[in-house]
Amino acid sequence: MKNRKPEEKTPNNTMKVGFFLALSTKKEKGSFIENLAMLLTSGIDLVSAFDTIATETRSAGMKKVVNFMKEEIEGGSSLSNAMDASRIFSPHIISLVQLGEQSGKLIENLNAIVTQQQKEQALKAKISSAMMYPVFVLGLMVVVSIGIAWFILPRLSSVFKSVNKKLPIVTRILIETGNFLGEYGYIVIPALLIAMTLLVYFVFIYRRTKFVGQFIFLNTPIIKRLVQEVEISKFGYILGNLMSAGLPVVTSLRSLADITSINRYKRFYSFLADKVSEGNSFHKSFTTYKNTSQIFPLQVQQILFASEKSGRLSESLVNIGEKYEEKTESTSKNLTTLLEPLLLVIVWFGVGTVALAVILPIYSLVGNLGDTPDTQPPAAKTRVVKTADPSVEVPESTESSATEDGVEVLLTGDDIVEILPTGVDYLNVRKEPSTGAEILTRVKPGERYKYLEEITGWTRIELPENGSGWVSANYVRKSDQD
Repeated sequence: MKNRKPEEKTPNNTMKVGFFLALSTKKEKGSFIENLAMLLTSGIDLVSAFDTIATETRSAGMKKVVNFMKEEIEGGSSLSNAMDASRIFSPHIISLVQLGEQSGKLIENLNAIVTQQQKEQALKAKISSAMMYPVFVLGLMVVVSIGIAWFILPRLSSVFKSVNKKLPIVTRILIETGNFLGEYGYIVIPALLIAMTLLVYFVFIYRRTKFVGQFIFLNTPIIKRLVQEVEISKFGYILGNLMSAGLPVVTSLRSLADITSINRYKRFYSFLADKVSEGNSFHKSFTTYKNTSQIFPLQVQQILFASEKSGRLSESLVNIGEKYEEKTESTSKNLTTLLEPLLLVIVWFGVGTVALAVILPIYSLVGNLGDTPDTQPPAAKTRVVKTADPSVEVPESTESSATEDGVEVLLTGDDIVEILPTGVDYLNVRKEPSTGAEILTRVKPGERYKYLEEITGWTRIELPENGSGWVSANYVRKSDQD
């Protein structure tokens, strides 16, 4: 036997398996058993099969495990003992290999393990695919919303604030959020991403706290149904094949409990194994467990009880597994179909909120500010005309006038008027002397135009290209320039 590196084994002749080694070999274990079954089926001896697998294995961690098991076999260990010493294979796989070695059906049992693992991966893939679409859509919506709040709204906020108008509450909330992210986003965004990652890890993945995520799944109607069908399918197919391969019922149940990730079913399988080991039947074991109907439908229980009496339990279990695998396929498709309209509503709600936050103040700005410079002037009054005799008063209706140095002055057809500041950097020029009239153009404060005439509150000015229009008399004055 070859010399072994001391760091690869513990004193009890087993391999040291750290976190990273276990992680790197997690996906390779199924390929190893599948390749081993094919090589042994072709007639290659066990040691040569290990040499071939080690050559083809790309993962350094799995290559290390394969070489370790090969050394164990060369030293006289059986395949099952070598797999047990590697500490990366589950107990039920080792038990099936051991039964195959004892019964001369090693290849058949290896193929059964391969089929079982393929079933497990397919069931996991169905759940993952059903959840991938909603997770992707919601994640994309969050990213887009953060991008709008972080980059776009802060730029619009300066425009909105310059209007000095009260903004809608939705706009104010988003602008404040955008301003906050603009100032602290480089800290807040990474912190949120890390927090969300940790939340998902501890709620759905971490062994000691994932019961929280399982509780959520098992209390969400459609997802609960999908999880139940997946677990019943695994229960029927795995337990049925383990029993068909010759593994005792108690050992099969404990192996099933080891590979089940849902705590509710894990506890039930352990309870079932304990009861059966005490000599109880499936029927009695099921009826003594609290709320069994929440774990297995009554129809499945009745099938198990009847098949146990007839001695065809393993066959019925396999049939149940295949039947519920079909149901899982249908439920996963229905889940995706049902989630699509719900996600559309959520997405459109988010898009609509952002759109309203941007459009409402713009609409208010255009609608309200368009008429602001046209506010109606005060009621008509007698204006004082600056003449040689200051005591002379000229009635408003007889002449047009404008304000100069706080005193009303007479305007004639030869005068030039200057546009006064309006607060919005423009003044509407209308076709008729009315705030409801058509807007012809806009003039800016400081510009000068020839005076034509005046009607109460409105001054008519000459526009370029021989046109004319009416502006509010409150925003014009006689120009000192020619």
